[in-house]
Amino acid sequence: MLAIGTTRGEVLVVDSQGRTRFKREERHGKVFCVSLSPDGRSLASGSQDGTLNLWDVGTGKIVRNLKANSMQQAGCAREGAAGGHEGVHAPPCRAIAWCPSGKLLASGDESGQVCLWNL
Repeated sequence: MLAIGTTRGEVLVVDSQGRTRFKREERHGKVFCVSLSPDGRSLASGSQDGTLNLWDVGTGKIVRNLKANSMQQAGCAREGAAGGHEGVHAPPCRAIAWCPSGKLLASGDESGQVCLWNL
């Protein structure tokens, strides 16, 4: 499968045959980054306004919206800074990556700040 985020604010998942599994409007501006979970059942998207959404690949529905300072946030750190601190990166969200277990998600902004999220 291939996940795609567009400057029109859409999130798409296409299978290996080129068929669109789902296409949805993000509603938070341009989608700058997307990442499929290790098991392929979830998709994370990061948008222009800093919104992070988790999607169910099978249904194409948003199942979770990750928010700053929530119980899901494990912490943030800026490149070159010692230790982490509470908060969230500034919009836009520019990078997303899953840990191999699928239980943590990392997101980053243009300034080099990275946040970890418990899933």
